[in-house]
Amino acid sequence: MNVRDKRGFTLVELIVVAVLGTVVLLAGYSTLVTNRRAYTVQRARVQGQQTLRTSADVLVGELREISVDGGDLLSIGDDFVDVRAARGFGFVCKVDYSQTPPLFRTRLLHGVISATDSAVVFAENDPELEDDDAWLSGHVTSAGPSGTSCPSGDPAWRLYVDDLGTADSVRVGAQIRGFQRFTYGLRTLDGESYLSRERPDGTVEPVVGPLGGPSRQGVSFEYFDETGAAVAAPADVEWIRVVLRTPLYPVGGGRTISDSLVVQVHPRN
Repeated sequence: MNVRDKRGFTLVELIVVAVLGTVVLLAGYSTLVTNRRAYTVQRARVQGQQTLRTSADVLVGELREISVDGGDLLSIGDDFVDVRAARGFGFVCKVDYSQTPPLFRTRLLHGVISATDSAVVFAENDPELEDDDAWLSGHVTSAGPSGTSCPSGDPAWRLYVDDLGTADSVRVGAQIRGFQRFTYGLRTLDGESYLSRERPDGTVEPVVGPLGGPSRQGVSFEYFDETGAAVAAPADVEWIRVVLRTPLYPVGGGRTISDSLVVQVHPRN
């Protein structure tokens, strides 16, 4: 009688292989899920930290340059700060008092001075006296390239400045500075909150975000005098504490993460 070789797997062997394969697959899937969650958490943290750092850079850069004694800190609150921010600087190279308002052709050294900016111009008044010099405040009604040059050969920037009062006391070589008014605070756009700046005409410009919404106080300010006591009047401010918070980022499993950053800014007084 011929006996044939029996080849193949028994049922027990198949079950063992299936179980081992399932274990391997589950382990691989678990590793994949864990890695994905770790990546989600890391990405949320990096995104939040970048947003916080950028927001801090914007506010610190702006607030550090304002002069409280010079009246640049206009209004303050726990969720906003209203400032007069420097935007341009130059020297007057030609004055035309026959124009209304007066025309100052200016050599710009930094930034730009635009129409609707406020401006301060140094008035020497009597060149023989030292105690009659003053800074005159006004408003730029028109600005742009003049098509001419200053005596130095540099292009001249055309500025018509109104409300200066005794404008005929401004002479060639006088310093001129341009300022813009901004209110920094939290604004909501398409359901997300951003650090934004608002112009006096109501135009709102998102600067960086998203940040935590109003309920999380994504942007908040505290104001202190030189003794560290909290103050409510702009003229009394010695330094400012800025607190920034990210939104709550979902990372799976019903969990969320968030971050915050606190910076202290000492304005130029």
